[in-house]
Amino acid sequence: MVGRRRDLEQKVISEGETNQFRSAGGRISSQGLTEGATTALLQRLAILKGRAGTALKALSQERDELAARLPPSLVTLTETVEAARQLQQSWAQLELASLELKPKRHGPREL
Repeated sequence: MVGRRRDLEQKVISEGETNQFRSAGGRISSQGLTEGATTALLQRLAILKGRAGTALKALSQERDELAARLPPSLVTLTETVEAARQLQQSWAQLELASLELKPKRHGPREL
């Protein structure tokens, strides 16, 4: 969970800010995260979600403006290629997760 928040923060971080979720992961692992730090992270998460929402709206508006200028066939082709790219990326993530969940063999078993 912290990993996804850390990645989100890295994408919308402003100049001069530090990635607060990166250091939180270590504190959670060592059980050193205080209630105050948790509250601060929740407030930070709300800020990040707001920034991400703003960026998403801007990108959506830019996409709509481009789609209005391009021929419909090119828009369809672009959307299809992007969907295929996302599907390929999701399959790769699924494969990686499956490998991480697969039990490791430590050699032949003795009976």
